Amino acid sequence: GAGAYMQVSKLVARDGATHDQFGRAVAISNDTVVVGAYADDDKGSNSGSVYVFQGSLYNQTTKLVAQDGAAHDSFGLALAVTDSMVVVGAYRDDDKGDNSGSVYVFE
Repeated sequence: GAGAYMQVSKLVARDGATHDQFGRAVAISNDTVVVGAYADDDKGSNSGSVYVFQGSLYNQTTKLVAQDGAAHDSFGLALAVTDSMVVVGAYRDDDKGDNSGSVYVFE
């Protein structure tokens, strides 16, 4: 009923850093939660990443980055998840011209 929700977990990135913007995009499917950090810097400044948390305790199981990721792609600002797939937007990817954008599919 109303007011019956209690916090069961707080999710943070294992390698989180200042200005990663972790949590700007979040999606859930059953016991899988995916969280975008579009300003993470693994592939260059603001290249972005997505973290996958699973199980009843929502432990971080995977970190997704674009294989061709580059600075300012903003990978992870938009995302979706099903039981077998994670789809991630990188609206500032430059494959087809400046900020033309791409969507990455992970299975």
